[in-house]
Amino acid sequence: MRSMVRSLTPGLMIALALSSCAPHQELRQNNDPDRYTLVGDVLWASPSGFDLTMDIYTPRSGKDSYPVVVVFHGGGWLINDKSIMDQASAYLATHGEYVICNVDYRLLSDNDGSVMLNQIVDDVFGA
Repeated sequence: MRSMVRSLTPGLMIALALSSCAPHQELRQNNDPDRYTLVGDVLWASPSGFDLTMDIYTPRSGKDSYPVVVVFHGGGWLINDKSIMDQASAYLATHGEYVICNVDYRLLSDNDGSVMLNQIVDDVFGA
């Protein structure tokens, strides 16, 4: 593997690095915004002044009601935010008949590291 990397020209290495950082064009069949409405950054709580938001994806199929799927991002309670689940939420909204709530919650490192795990659990149940 090392010999293969060494044999790449610097120009080719730069081109490969830049192309891997370029935004990927998602196929419309995977994410069709015509099939759902998106209301972003809906404020749902402000514990101790810390604003928590969610993005809500609603199908456009014309039904009166839908089951709800609540999506929580990963990150070990320490990193990330709801944006890492945008594509998955859009996919579910495109292919399912569910309201998708992509939720942010406090992290242990928020508010100068003063957030406790039980507060994060409260955020999850609150959402």
